[in-house]
This record gives sequence, structure tokens and C-alpha cells, in this order.
Amino acid sequence: MIDAADELDIGLIPIISAEASPSGKVTQEAFDYVVSRITSRLKRAEDLSGVCVALHGAGVAENHLSIEGELLRRMRHAAGAKVPISATLDLHGNITTSIIENTDAIFGTTTYPHVDKRERGAEAMRYLFEIMQGEAHPAATLRTVPILGAANKQFTGQNPAKALQEAARDWEEQPEVAEACIYYGFPYADVPHAGMSVVAITEADQTLAQSVAEDLACRIWERREEFRADLPKPPQAVCQALALSGQPVVISDVSDNPGAGGAADATNLLRAILEADLGERAAFAFICDREVVDAVHKAGVGSVLDLQIGAKTDDLHGESVSVRAYVRALTDGRYVIRGADHPGLRANMGRSACLVICPLGSSAKELQEGKGVDLVVTEERTFQVFDLEPFRIHGIDITRKKIVALKSAIHFRAIYEPISHAIIEAAGRGLTNPDISSSSFHHLRRPVFPLDADVRFSTVPAEGHSVVRRTPERLN
Repeated sequence: MIDAADELDIGLIPIISAEASPSGKVTQEAFDYVVSRITSRLKRAEDLSGVCVALHGAGVAENHLSIEGELLRRMRHAAGAKVPISATLDLHGNITTSIIENTDAIFGTTTYPHVDKRERGAEAMRYLFEIMQGEAHPAATLRTVPILGAANKQFTGQNPAKALQEAARDWEEQPEVAEACIYYGFPYADVPHAGMSVVAITEADQTLAQSVAEDLACRIWERREEFRADLPKPPQAVCQALALSGQPVVISDVSDNPGAGGAADATNLLRAILEADLGERAAFAFICDREVVDAVHKAGVGSVLDLQIGAKTDDLHGESVSVRAYVRALTDGRYVIRGADHPGLRANMGRSACLVICPLGSSAKELQEGKGVDLVVTEERTFQVFDLEPFRIHGIDITRKKIVALKSAIHFRAIYEPISHAIIEAAGRGLTNPDISSSSFHHLRRPVFPLDADVRFSTVPAEGHSVVRRTPERLN
């Protein structure tokens, strides 16, 4: 956004940048603080020509089931009816009526991993400028599709998502179509509007916008069976990896993805790796365990300890693993992301360590010689592993490993796919298991696929499943 504004000679008035790792609901206090900072600045701004805002799209606060919908409503009130608002959203946004009604244009990421954020930010700023100049007159349609798609099936490098993205790009080849974006939703959120949706924006042509949204929605519905979860459990994933001839084979623990709210301390995959007796042929990043980090930082590099690792958040993530550990390296857990996804972002895992671990009873000599699994333990839950740095800063060369295990889902592919022999996704116990059939929902709009058997999808959208926003008269 900033780069595009510089190119267009747009003067920027910065307000605030705030983020948090996915977790529970945002407190009302935090929500009100951030929103008040934004709205008060908008009210004070002089000669304000437009607003460009980068959002996610699936946020939930204590008193608001759509953070973005409520934020944009208040921003519209603060900025005034005549000031156009352009926004970027994440591909995982759960899109609401309020988001559509209180913006003039929204641009969602089209890749998962989200490697096109810079391009979408620039597009949002450039299109805002066109609106400000009277050169663009957006007409928008939101069409929701009653599907909670499994998180691992949202990878845009493979079908069904790949084919759907190609269909959306085909629509955008038409000069009158400014945006044709598929939002795959965040299926773990217990909100009425969770699920897949399509947003289409055209140049003052509401009929075309509706046609684009309807076409893509129907394509999504036709491929609904491909959005079911169907992943191996950790022991099967390890067996599959060992049956392959090359290395490294990456196994992602998608059921405990901190990037989706997981605790990052599930032990199912770690236990399966230890039981496979891989020795030094495996590396794992990471298990979040502050108790273990305290112990090993106190003991120091070179120490050998018996530890209980992981599964200390709740009863959803397995049981702690008993190991004998050699402390090979200690770090402050800070690094700068170098990969294609979020490059330049500073990450902080808190105090961290590289442990060489084996089952209890193993000899200290074996551990000191490195004949065990390299495990990174962290103090903080922080980002999911979508970069090589969590391994590198601890002196781990993953190219020498047969199996590299990650707490991540999809985002890691941007940098791990080019250097791996194969990628296997595993689903064990954990909050972010792609199979949500056993999850409890209280606010979710029902029926919805795949939770219900009687889901109907009509080419004539029912009330609540389609929102039309015509070209605003205030901008004409």
C-alpha cells in the first residue's frame, strides 16, 4: 500500500498497526482501544480523500462476532459517507454483510500460502485512487456458499482450490471485472457467517457482478466433496515418509497449527517419530513448553536431563512425552523471516533451545554424539513454522534429515516445497484438526457442509446468502 501510494504521489496519514497470534476472542477492552485509535484519527483528519486498510477478515471479539465488520462500520461513520474505503483481506476471511456495505472495494489474497500480499495491497491503493479520481465506480456482490472447507484443502497449488482460482482469474481478464475473489473462510470460528464466499466487483455493472459471484459459487458447490478432510494420522504419516527414497520428507502437524489457534504442544507426531527409532535422522520444530525451556536454560548447554515434554495446555493435545535430552543450543528465539511468506517480518519464539532427545534410558554418550531427534522447544507459541529460521538459528541442517516435522499448515510450503523430496500432512489430536465433525458449534448458520446431510444450494440465493451493493450515489 505504501509503495503504491508513493508511486501515485498520495500523501499518507498513518494511524496504527496491531496484530495478534490466533487464539481466543479479542477482549472488548483491546477491541475498543484499537478501534478508538482509528476512528478518532479519522474524525480529526483534514482533507481526507480516502482510506486504505489492511485487515484479516475472520476476527472475533467478546461482543462482536465480526471484528472487521464492526470496525469498518465505525470507520465509515467516522470518515463520513463521501470518503471511499478500500481494504485488503485474507483468503481465510469469513465475509459479512457489514464488510461489503461499509467498503467501496475489498481485495483478498488469492494464494495460500499468502505470497501475494504486496500485490493485493498495491492493488487496493491503486483502485482507491481511481475511485478518488472519479475513474472507478464499483458495484459489488457477496455470495456465500454453505461449506466449511477443510484447511488443508485450501492450498491453492492443488485442486480443488487451484482450479477455482484459475476460474476467478479468467473472470478478471474481462476489463469490466475489477475483482473476483474466493474466500475459503476460517472453519474453526463459531460464528454465523463462517464458511466459503465469493466477492465480485465490477465497473458500475451490478448484473455482471452478480453473474461472476454466482458462477464461482456454483463451481465451489460442485466441488464440495473435495473439501472434506482426509489426512493420515501421525504414525501412518511417518510410515509413508520412511517408505520414500529421498529426503528430506516434510511432515506438517496440521492439527496443532499455532497459526490457526493451536497450542503448539501436541505430542502425537513427536511420539510417532520417537517410536519409529529414527535417531539423528529427524528434526522437529517446535514444541511450546515454557516449563522445559526454564529447566534447560537453567541447566545450560551440554547438560543431560530427563524431561516431560508437551501436552501441558489442556487435554486436547495428547500426553506429555518422557525423554532424555541433551541441551545442544540455547537462543533468544528471535529471527527475521527470509522466505516468500511474510518476508522481513520479525519473529520472537521467546527463549528457545535445541534438544537432542531419545526415550528414557538412552545413554548420555549417545545423546552427546547427536544420536537422537533434534527438537526445538520454545517459550512462546508465536507464528507457525513457515520459514527455515527456527531450525537455522539452532544449528539444524534439515537437508541432512530424513524427516522434518513442522507445526504448520500450508504456509510452510512457500519455502519448504522447493527443498523437500515430499510433503505429507498429518492429522492427530489438536484444536486445528481439519476434520471438524466432532467440533461443537453454537452460533454457526446451519445447515452447512460437511456437518449436515440436508444442505441445499440454489442458484437463487436465499436471504442471508447474497449481498448486493450498487454503485454508491455519493461517489457519482
